[in-house]
Amino acid sequence: MDHNSHTTPPLKLKAIDSEDLTIISSLLQDALIPISGMRYEKEKNQFYLVANRFCWECAHHHEKDGTAFHRVQSGTLFDYVKNVQKQGLATHPETLVNLLTIHNTKDGCVHLVFSEGGQIKLEIEKLSCKLEDLEETYTTPSHPAHGI
Repeated sequence: MDHNSHTTPPLKLKAIDSEDLTIISSLLQDALIPISGMRYEKEKNQFYLVANRFCWECAHHHEKDGTAFHRVQSGTLFDYVKNVQKQGLATHPETLVNLLTIHNTKDGCVHLVFSEGGQIKLEIEKLSCKLEDLEETYTTPSHPAHGI
């Protein structure tokens, strides 16, 4: 067995409540997303993003055996979106932003929170979010780290 590779099956998950969304949020923590990789399709009531996500679900294997870490291109889709508000995000389409967390609030909104203070607020009719890995994983030498 090649200890420098570790493949995991592609993820395909759906969130319909806050508990489910917490799982998707944890998998998307530290995802790198180009500004051009996020779009609101008003006529379809959908917001989607394409992210380069760190594979947290297999990171513990790498810490134990010293193999490389992995990232994967993933798509995330929110349905039933009535409105989108952006705050503090770059405008250049090639700028990469780092997603820190996604949370659902009692006010009928989903909040995507980025490093450096950026935020996207999705006003939703009901929670429906899908995450799907779009490609094979690839190796990365670095593990996301946050200062206190």
